[in-house]
Amino acid sequence: MRVNDYFYAKLSVAALMLVALAATYFAWHLVKQDAENIANERFQARVLQINAAVQDRMRAYEQVLRGGVGLFAASNRISRQEWHDYVASLRLNDNYPGIQGLGFSKLILPQELTAHVAQIRREGFKDYAVTPAGEREQYTSIIYLEPFDARNRRAFGFDMFSEATRRTAMEKARDSGKPAISGRVTLVQETSENVQFGFLMYLPVYRGTVPENAARRKAALLGYVYSPFRMNDLMQGVLGKSAPNVALRIYDGMGIAGDSEMYSSERAGNQRVARYSDTREIDLNGTAWTLRFDSLPSFEAEVERRTSEIVAGSGLVLTLLLSLLFWSLLRTRARALELAEGMTASVRESEERFRSVIDTVVDGIIVISDRGIIESCNASTQRIFGYTPEEMAGCNFNMLMPEPYHSQHAGDFDSYLKTGEAKCIGVGREVMGLRKDGSTFPMELSVGEMHKGKQRKFTGMVHDITERKRAEEALHETLGMQHAILHGASHAIISTAVDGTILSFNPAAEKMLGYRAEELVGVANPGIFHLPGEVAASAKILSDEMGVNIEPGFEVFVAKSRLGSIAENEWTYVRKDGSHLPVLLSVTALRDENNEITGFLGIASDISERKKMDRLKNEFVSTVSHELRTPLTSIRGSLGLVAGGVAGEISAQARSLVDIAYKNSERLVRLINDILDIEKIESGKMVMNLKRQELMKLIEQAIEANRSYGDSYGVSFMITESLPGTQVNVDHDRLMQVMANLLSNAAKFSPAGGKVEIAVCKGKRGVRVSVTDKGAGIPVAFHERIFQKFSQADSSDTRQKGGTGLGLSISKAIIENMGGEIGFESTGGTGTVFYFELPSEDKTPAVPASAASGLVANQGKVQRILICEDDRDIAQLLVIMLKQGGFASDIAHTAQKAKSLLQSRHYAAMTLDLGLPDQDGVSFIRELRGQAATASLPIVVVSAQARTGAAEINGSYALLGWHDKPIDRDYLLAQLNDILNNRTMKHLPRVLHVEKDADIRQILISIGMGVAEFDHAGSLQEAAEKLSLQRYDLVVLDLDLPDGSGLEVLPLLKGLNLHTQVMIFSAKNVSGPEANKVASVLMKSSTSNQTLLDTISRLLKRGK
Repeated sequence: MRVNDYFYAKLSVAALMLVALAATYFAWHLVKQDAENIANERFQARVLQINAAVQDRMRAYEQVLRGGVGLFAASNRISRQEWHDYVASLRLNDNYPGIQGLGFSKLILPQELTAHVAQIRREGFKDYAVTPAGEREQYTSIIYLEPFDARNRRAFGFDMFSEATRRTAMEKARDSGKPAISGRVTLVQETSENVQFGFLMYLPVYRGTVPENAARRKAALLGYVYSPFRMNDLMQGVLGKSAPNVALRIYDGMGIAGDSEMYSSERAGNQRVARYSDTREIDLNGTAWTLRFDSLPSFEAEVERRTSEIVAGSGLVLTLLLSLLFWSLLRTRARALELAEGMTASVRESEERFRSVIDTVVDGIIVISDRGIIESCNASTQRIFGYTPEEMAGCNFNMLMPEPYHSQHAGDFDSYLKTGEAKCIGVGREVMGLRKDGSTFPMELSVGEMHKGKQRKFTGMVHDITERKRAEEALHETLGMQHAILHGASHAIISTAVDGTILSFNPAAEKMLGYRAEELVGVANPGIFHLPGEVAASAKILSDEMGVNIEPGFEVFVAKSRLGSIAENEWTYVRKDGSHLPVLLSVTALRDENNEITGFLGIASDISERKKMDRLKNEFVSTVSHELRTPLTSIRGSLGLVAGGVAGEISAQARSLVDIAYKNSERLVRLINDILDIEKIESGKMVMNLKRQELMKLIEQAIEANRSYGDSYGVSFMITESLPGTQVNVDHDRLMQVMANLLSNAAKFSPAGGKVEIAVCKGKRGVRVSVTDKGAGIPVAFHERIFQKFSQADSSDTRQKGGTGLGLSISKAIIENMGGEIGFESTGGTGTVFYFELPSEDKTPAVPASAASGLVANQGKVQRILICEDDRDIAQLLVIMLKQGGFASDIAHTAQKAKSLLQSRHYAAMTLDLGLPDQDGVSFIRELRGQAATASLPIVVVSAQARTGAAEINGSYALLGWHDKPIDRDYLLAQLNDILNNRTMKHLPRVLHVEKDADIRQILISIGMGVAEFDHAGSLQEAAEKLSLQRYDLVVLDLDLPDGSGLEVLPLLKGLNLHTQVMIFSAKNVSGPEANKVASVLMKSSTSNQTLLDTISRLLKRGK
């Protein structure tokens, strides 16, 4: 080869080498750039996947909290076990990995703290306390937290409201009614090992429906359903346990700062610069998190660099082997094509991996150009909207939204491109989606921005929230129904907080009282529409009944409901215009799952019409009582006297007619008494004079009183079983009425010559009294109606036997009013057993029965009785009855006449009708007891209103007897003999009352008149002087004396070697050791006159 040829050959080779090297460089650069683009797209897909996973997981946790709130909404009381079962059913570890637990934090006011701690400790947590200790305006103690493992137990009782970061989130949730997430915190569950940062998610729980504004939400707050999260555990649950190829750091708030880092998947101190990075900001219910993504070496190692290296190497080889290029051109070309196919396959494989990642995301993912054109989408987007990828590609993203969302999004997107104002970019919002078939659905749209080289693209995340919206609508409908019920009720319904502040006031209450709800809710107390005097009177009654001091105020309305019962009482409401309205008010305590009171609910109904009817009925009953019973008394008494021979012997035919008339007058008396008793039962006015008495003596009295009735049917009464000494707390007359009814029924329906068996034995409730007959029994069909009014098994049989069908109904009411129960057992053809059970009292010596023989210990003198009776026939009848009993008598038809006779001569006793023309009988008794000359005059009230008068007197005076009309002669004479014998045959004991208050001394003298003689001392010195001069049977002490404590009398008695009994009657509380030194202790504020009199009488009898 010539030199020139060689030179040109070399030059050609060199030129060819330069061209080949340039081609190699450009090929290498293009392949490398394409690989970098694919890697960046894979990195963004991974970023989107992690970003979506975090948001989806947080929404799932939010639904878990909403489920807990729903559990509270479905039931006012959620127990610890119910909470445990609910959380266990969620299977948190399987379904919601990363959640630390699900708990409930209860709002506690300072005044409720002590009771709250005591309640939790009663549940078995003896060391429970609200921490940290200290006084605060309110507490939010964690009372439920499941699973209740060793780590979560560290948070039990923690007051999250005491820490600022947690309190900020809790207040935000409380005021908005929506979930809230706290900032970065260290959980109290952390130990010394593997310490992690964490956060908490809260959802408020309110009483009833979610209030309308923040102020009402704050007032109605019950507590929070919440979950604690440890960031490392949470992200392990979100990202899974596989080796990560992208590093993630999460910061609290907007922006990246070291002191706000909550989580890092890399170890501290790693300063490596990542090849691929991205930063995303997400909004979690108003709380911002910043997510920083960096590629890891494992991810970067997956970037396809081999192809570019091959291209570079091949180019060099081709250049170096240029000499071989010519003869191996075809082979080299084939090899180049083979390499190109390999590069294409690698690119296709990378694209497929990217597509599989995108298609696994549940939400729709759409890649959008900077002009808003859809470039690609995942499979979920196709499923949500119904389009194929080809149908969406090249179309504007706004096609997926109906108007007005279509235009609004387009405007916001254009505005962002021009001004950077992010109305739709980087934030999530709820819009309506438009499917291919034209249907719409609610969706949550989040648009993020990304950069691919110099290209600007956007990714849209679409989440279908149709099911969530349906659940919200169902909840709204339920709340609306509750609202309709409350506002459609005809009764006034008012709810209050524990302190009495009105929380709700329905339209019926507005109509009834004239107030608008806005005037009262949150500012007023129900006492505003009550009469102060009525409230004060009720407070006194409640104080006496419950044995504690109830101050006039809101506590009067709710004291009983606090104990678990429904307080139902009649009140007088005062309307806004000042007018009055009678109502029946029922008050119920509202309680939480721990049985702690959270408020009260009052339901009031207008009873104006009922009051009107009651007044008319009372007027009718008063008329029946006076206009029928009074003349009937004269008829019955006169017939009884004629039958007894007062008017001389009468013919047998006349005697038969008199007997018929007398028996039918007795039937009429029983009928009237039964009707009046039924009225008293139904109106709640049946008066019970309960006293502790020996039961067997009462049973024997009843049998003796009804023996003649049994004889008339040829039936005898026999006690087959007894319990001597058993005491019961009963009304003597009413128990006699029950026994008379049961014995008379047994006699009527027993065969002639039969026996009625009476048994007294122990029962389930105390003591059982049973009356057994051998009659035909009670038909099964009649069993359910046996105790109903006017119920009779066979009306034809009733006409033969007599009866009104009221006796058993009255007996049932009497027994139940005495704290017992009544029932029966009957088998057709074998007889019937009626029984009743009463609570038995402690066995104490029975009070001796008064003599009823009609003989008075009068040393041979004839006793004179003053009859004060306005009805002249009944007065004359009393004269005859008293004469038969050995008494002389005078008549006074008015109170004035009786006073005149009492001044002019001495009387052993007086009978008194309460319905006098010139003065009320009860006031007349009080007037007589207030005068020295008549203070101890025995009085027997003989009146149709005897029980009403006895209730009004309420045991305030001694030496009083009570006798209902019509008059039973034997019973009246027995009463007179009993009172007169007690007065004349017994020396009255002496009582020293050590009391500085003269009014209290006078009250005790009035109450105990005829029971004892009273002396008094106003100071310790005066008491010492009187005790040294004479002996007393009882000393009644007040502790508050001018010169010391009443207890100083005790050593004085011991020094005088006196064994006198001592009773403390004082307004001061008495300690246990002091109470053990005396015979009895009574409080002035909670002791009735009857209790005081009974206690003095019992101690005086014990002293004897």
